[in-house]
Amino acid sequence: RYIMKKALAACLALLMALPVFAACESTNPSPATTPVGNTDTTVAPAQSTEYPFNDKTFDGYEFSILVTGNMENMNDFEASEEAEDVVGSERYRWLLRTSEKYDISIVDIAELKFNSTKGGGPGYNRLMQVYRTGDTTYDAAMIGTYDVAQLARSNVLTDLNSIEGLNLQNEWWDQRANEDMTIHGRMFYTTGDISLTDNQVTHCILFNKSLAKAIEDPYTLVKNDAWTFEKMSEMIREVSNDIDGNDVFDRNDKYGLLTWNDSMLQFLASGRERICSIDEDSNIVLTLYNERVVAMYDDYIELAKDTRHVFNYQVGTSSSDWDPMRLAMFDENRAMFYMTLFTTVPKHRDSEVDFGILPYPKYDETQSDYGHLISSFHSQFLCVPAFFESEEITASVLEYLAYTGKEQMTPAYYTKTLVGSHFRDEESGEMLDIIFASRVYDVGIYYNIGTYKDAIPKLYVGTGNVTLTKFYNAFLSKANKELSNLNESYTNQNN
Repeated sequence: RYIMKKALAACLALLMALPVFAACESTNPSPATTPVGNTDTTVAPAQSTEYPFNDKTFDGYEFSILVTGNMENMNDFEASEEAEDVVGSERYRWLLRTSEKYDISIVDIAELKFNSTKGGGPGYNRLMQVYRTGDTTYDAAMIGTYDVAQLARSNVLTDLNSIEGLNLQNEWWDQRANEDMTIHGRMFYTTGDISLTDNQVTHCILFNKSLAKAIEDPYTLVKNDAWTFEKMSEMIREVSNDIDGNDVFDRNDKYGLLTWNDSMLQFLASGRERICSIDEDSNIVLTLYNERVVAMYDDYIELAKDTRHVFNYQVGTSSSDWDPMRLAMFDENRAMFYMTLFTTVPKHRDSEVDFGILPYPKYDETQSDYGHLISSFHSQFLCVPAFFESEEITASVLEYLAYTGKEQMTPAYYTKTLVGSHFRDEESGEMLDIIFASRVYDVGIYYNIGTYKDAIPKLYVGTGNVTLTKFYNAFLSKANKELSNLNESYTNQNN
């Protein structure tokens, strides 16, 4: 797990001859268009040099990044020279490039375990420990969502906006994150082109082209700004088949929609609504409950409980059964629309089904933008501990990693892996642009205000007269108390 200068010096000499190291730095990098099916494993950076990166070197400094989270295979800083896939190969070159520029070694200290990050997991414990001792063990960290949120409120992280030489306004940092997570002018954790994990765990919809286009072409609907929840619902209700003829709709039959419980929170984001938002006074406020959100959930729950046309693979099955079931249903032409994360896409690479990708629909035509969540359970965010060795080193390395990530890692995943391999049409690239440009960050989910993030999925599986209004009122007092404490903790950090 070391990108060591000395160990890799010989490799660098060879790699310097490749296009990936042939260019200077660019102020406006963007993924190059790559023909579908391109199998080249290198990604050439853009050409030109303007941005004033620090040109100092740091005498073999060991730059340590702590990586923790709920997904064992999600580590943006683990690389191998022997990697055979496009992303793995490019990650090795990406880290090597930064190591050589600054004469450092990049070391990842990883503690990744499923369901370990709930607000008091390994990332929280490790950074809390070094805070208490004033230790400078870690120069930066990539921490699971619920842990990093608790760290931010506990005054054990550095305000990223305060680090000289680190500029979150640069295009290689996610500007949507800046909008949704800056509190009292302070930003404690973020994401951008320094990470692919955020892309991989973003919500999306796969669709079976033959089933969908027999009704209406979803790509055309998106291009005409007519891809709405109502339109998707109409199409879903056109697809239903009791294949085994037992008069019971189950995993053996065909559906208009294959979905899961997590879609309930994504559906809120698809309407560009949030459990909590940051108001004009920079306080975190409850924004879950209004007429529009109530109408959205009334409509979605009505659709979701139409078990003749919609199948939830999480209901009534064990977690070990979810994956093979949903993969089989989609690959066997038994689901038209399929709500999932990008992590699922590679599992269908060898599918005989001709499928494409779509953004979640807008709730209605009055909505200006689409909305997509990065799954909070699966995601990680970049942060910097309160105590670290050198502001100059940390700023230089993180800014350069993010910048070169835009040049190398984003095209490796976006252009060469998704569009160049997993998807088979030009329209998919346009859909990816929409999805990744319309992400929604909801701090109400990250702090589980009022336990609403846990309660909302129960609207799907609940029995009887379970409504958003009942859940909202039941936990409102709790939510208000939590928000008061949370805002106070952030306000006190300004004093």
